[in-house]
Amino acid sequence: MKYYIIPLFFLLFACTSDPAVSENEKTDSEEESTPQNVLADFTLSAEQSSATWERVLDQKSMKKKVKMFGAMVDVEMGAVNLTMNGEVTPVDGSLKTTNDLPKSGVMHFDMATFKFAEDRGSGLFDVKKYPTSELVFEEFEMKATKGSDYTAKIKLTIQKHSESYSIPVQANLDGNTWTIHGEFTFNTLDFPLRDKAEQSVVNKDEITVVLNFKYDKKTK
Repeated sequence: MKYYIIPLFFLLFACTSDPAVSENEKTDSEEESTPQNVLADFTLSAEQSSATWERVLDQKSMKKKVKMFGAMVDVEMGAVNLTMNGEVTPVDGSLKTTNDLPKSGVMHFDMATFKFAEDRGSGLFDVKKYPTSELVFEEFEMKATKGSDYTAKIKLTIQKHSESYSIPVQANLDGNTWTIHGEFTFNTLDFPLRDKAEQSVVNKDEITVVLNFKYDKKTK
C-alpha cells in the first residue's frame, strides 16, 4: 500500500488545481498572439500636391442684367460652347491610415485660384463669402485586382452644399509618404452656384478635377 501513496498524492493535487489559472494563462497567450492595429497620421504636403481642372460649358443665349454707367440694363448674351482648364491650389489636408492602408482623409482648396472665380458675386464661385471648399475621403475600399487600386467614397462641399461620389483612386506608400491620384467630375448645377434663370439655359456645365496629393507622416 505504501508504494501508491506518492503517486496518489500528486494525482489528487492535479485534480484539485485551480482551472482559472489555466484559463488566465490561455487568455494571456491569446492576447499576446493577437496583432494590434497600427494607426498613423499624415499631413498634406501642399507644395508637392496639385489639383487640375477642366470645365466644359454648353449654354444657350440668354438675357442678363448688367450694371453699366451706374444702372442695371438687360444685355443679350450669345450662346456659349467652350472648354477651359487650369489649377486650383490645395491649402491643407490630412490622411489617416490603419496597418499601412488608407482609411480617411480631408482636403481644402483655395477657390480664388479658379480662373472663373470672382469676389464681386458675378462669377461662378463666391470666393469672398466662401474662400475655400472641402473634399473629404470618407472611405477607401481596396479593389481585388491590385494593391494600389481603391474605390474612394468622397464628399465635396462647395458653398455649404455637399455632394457624394464614388471614384477610382490609386494610393501608394513609399517610406513615410503617401501618394494619392484620382479623378472625378461634378455638375455645377448640383451646387448653389447659379440662379434659376441661368440654370434654365444651361445644357451642360461640368468640371473634371484631377487630384495628385502627397501626404507626409506626422512627426511627434
